[in-house]
Amino acid sequence: MEINKQGFSIFEVIVYIALFSLVIVSILTIAARSLSSKTKAIVIQEVEHNARYSMARIASDIRSATDIDESDLDVSNILTLTMADGSEVQYARSSSSLTIERNSSGAINLTSDDVTVDTFTLENNTSTDVSSEYQTVTVTLGISAGAAVDRPEYKYDYEVTSTISIRQ
Repeated sequence: MEINKQGFSIFEVIVYIALFSLVIVSILTIAARSLSSKTKAIVIQEVEHNARYSMARIASDIRSATDIDESDLDVSNILTLTMADGSEVQYARSSSSLTIERNSSGAINLTSDDVTVDTFTLENNTSTDVSSEYQTVTVTLGISAGAAVDRPEYKYDYEVTSTISIRQ
């Protein structure tokens, strides 16, 4: 009597399915972590870019200004600058964004819609000493992303502080 050995036994099929499932689960886990890391990197890049760009723009305008309106600084956190050509530039936090307004021509968002400006604080550091000839202000800007989302890869907070003086 001859036995036909053309197929697999049930034990061999179960072992094959278990090993195949293990490989597939490992690949899917690696892919999911990679996608999550990529998403987090994009969120970090967006938040930090907005913070660095906004702070660089503010610093550039302060350095080229001839006067800082000190009456608004510590109270309302509105930065009003008088430029060399006599124009006026105003930075303010408007709901969830940072805005810039030139000569009362209407506020323009300085930050993207993908981020939220959490803090925009200004501190007058101009010395009352007569020998100090430059107005100085400390600007703190806090930006975040993903406040309305529960997933951690979409959340990121970043705060930058800089002390800037007028250069005349």
